[in-house]
Amino acid sequence: MKQILTLAVLLFAGILFSSCGFAQAITGTVKDSAGNAVPYASVNLRVKPAGAIAAYAITDVKGMYVLHLPANGQHDSFYLEARCMGYKTANKAVASLPATVHFRLSASVNQLQEVVVKSSRPVLRTHGDTLSYKASQFSNVQDRVIGDVIKRLPGITVAADGTIYYNNKPVTTVYLGGDNLLDDKYNIATGTIPNGVVDEVQVIDNHQPIKMLQNKIAGHDVAINLTFKDKAKLHVVGQESIGAGLPGNYNLDLNAMIFNDKFKAINYLKSDNTGEDLQRELTSHNSDNNQQATGNYTPATVLSLGSANNLDLSRERYFFNRAALLNLNNLVNLKKGLQLRINAWYLHDKQQQDYSQHTSIFLPGDTVQYTETQHNQFNPSALHTQFTLNENKEKYYFNNALTIDANRRVNYSRLTTNDSLLKQVFTDNPLSFSNEFNLVRPVKANNMVEFYSYISHFAGPESRTVGPGYNAATFNHGLPYAQLMQTVNVPTWFANNYISYKIPGNTFTQSFKMGYSVQSQVLASKLSVLQSNNTTNLQSDSAVNHVGWSNKKLYAEAGYDLPEGKLKGSLYLPLTFQQLNYSDIHYKLNKSLSRVYFNPQLNARYQTSVENFVSLQYSFHNDVGTIEDIYQGSILKDYRTLYANNADLTLRQNQSASAGFNYRKAVKMFFAGIYASYNHI
Repeated sequence: MKQILTLAVLLFAGILFSSCGFAQAITGTVKDSAGNAVPYASVNLRVKPAGAIAAYAITDVKGMYVLHLPANGQHDSFYLEARCMGYKTANKAVASLPATVHFRLSASVNQLQEVVVKSSRPVLRTHGDTLSYKASQFSNVQDRVIGDVIKRLPGITVAADGTIYYNNKPVTTVYLGGDNLLDDKYNIATGTIPNGVVDEVQVIDNHQPIKMLQNKIAGHDVAINLTFKDKAKLHVVGQESIGAGLPGNYNLDLNAMIFNDKFKAINYLKSDNTGEDLQRELTSHNSDNNQQATGNYTPATVLSLGSANNLDLSRERYFFNRAALLNLNNLVNLKKGLQLRINAWYLHDKQQQDYSQHTSIFLPGDTVQYTETQHNQFNPSALHTQFTLNENKEKYYFNNALTIDANRRVNYSRLTTNDSLLKQVFTDNPLSFSNEFNLVRPVKANNMVEFYSYISHFAGPESRTVGPGYNAATFNHGLPYAQLMQTVNVPTWFANNYISYKIPGNTFTQSFKMGYSVQSQVLASKLSVLQSNNTTNLQSDSAVNHVGWSNKKLYAEAGYDLPEGKLKGSLYLPLTFQQLNYSDIHYKLNKSLSRVYFNPQLNARYQTSVENFVSLQYSFHNDVGTIEDIYQGSILKDYRTLYANNADLTLRQNQSASAGFNYRKAVKMFFAGIYASYNHI
């Protein structure tokens, strides 16, 4: 009983002490203007006049609060403050103690102060297979065109001919604001577009140019897209420069460009005699791949002057020319995604080359010496026009390109060898046209069908005269004569047509293709002698050719593509039946060859991390010689070389494999790669 009484006394003393310390309280609610509770609002009791906080409370989920005050506090010495993020702060006076005070808070938007983070280090931005470089972060005041900036980008190298490489892979296309204005002739863009108008240089790996095939057919190419600042989209931009110097040097560059969404254009006029080779701007960086895709291989030029080769020096150090180039490239985005593109240029040049060589051949009992001096002049002219109609959508693809090329070359050479003078005149007038049609459209069950047709014709008459009296013992029975006249022409018709059916699946896409191609050629040549009395005769019975050539292929192909995931790749299994026929009645030549070829191709890439990957390529290819390998009549290809064949057609098997590892750390701008390749022919 005594223990219970003691405990009661202690409990009463505790309650009494508590009542003496905090005998007063303020209660209430905090709600918004709509009457909804405002939880977690702060209610502060502030002391007048400084505003120091004497006590505070936090509202519960119902917006209610209880705030305890010191027992000896006077109500007129305090005021209440309610505040919460997103609401305006409210103040109320304390009329008496204890009290009940309710708050209604109105909504408020608080603008945070702007924080700017500055860094002098350039930043690379990655998104999937796209790596973006901010052009302004890699340029300097000496950079005149965007090509100067691209040379400085980490992970990118540029060859002497302007070919751009990313991670050791050549870039196939440079897009301008997402549009393909120039195909693979992107030197026009990199050498003309001013540096200041480009916003970003975007490198696109695993590029698939047909939108309908993206995420269905694996892409293995690298492309670049240039994005532009607003001033280039809204106004015509360009650079005009005129320069002159002694003795009689000049340089002219007038250009106008626009890069808005509806219309893109690069048009310019250049003229120069200071050693700048304007033909480099017309380089086709993807010509080998284009020939492989179409199956058409244009005959090479057979004849030449036998002039000196280019030196292993910067071309501007020894190149003498007088060139003019008018280049027009225009693209219009029509309604419903249809694009019309016109690319046309005309180039005329006059080049001079002086060359001398002294040769000594030391024999056991004699020394043979001769001196050769050349004064050469080259006059190339080239006219190119291409009309392209394109519609590239996610559900439909159409492309038709008509190309016409008309070139004319007239070259002269004065050759002095051991005090004997020879004059040469070489003319070459190739004329060609081609039309490429491609259509991809959907069919039932999300499948796709592709139609492809390509047709072309090429003719390139060549002629060269050499004289007077060149090597009379070989060409005219030791008798003096006026000139040797060599002519060659290899007119070529080619057509390739196929149909392909594609079946996209959850994991991979299957493709099945069937097609037919035919190449028809005639190699006609003649070596004639113009006598001193102006009569002409054939140099010999074996100095003429008239070879007929027919190359027909019937092919079928199965393809399998893994377009997404860590493992991407493609496997193509083509089977080709090829039939060759060639003949020349003059030499009783009449042969045929029929073969079946299997040319598999594998391309795989495994992503070991977000930025690093391992790649693997394998191909086995069967190649057959061309009409230029089997003619039996003599052709004087240059003044040193009298050439003929008397052998069977060459058959070649080419097996190649390569593997590599690419390492990239975009944040640190570090790129590295290691590659190994094997090739057996």
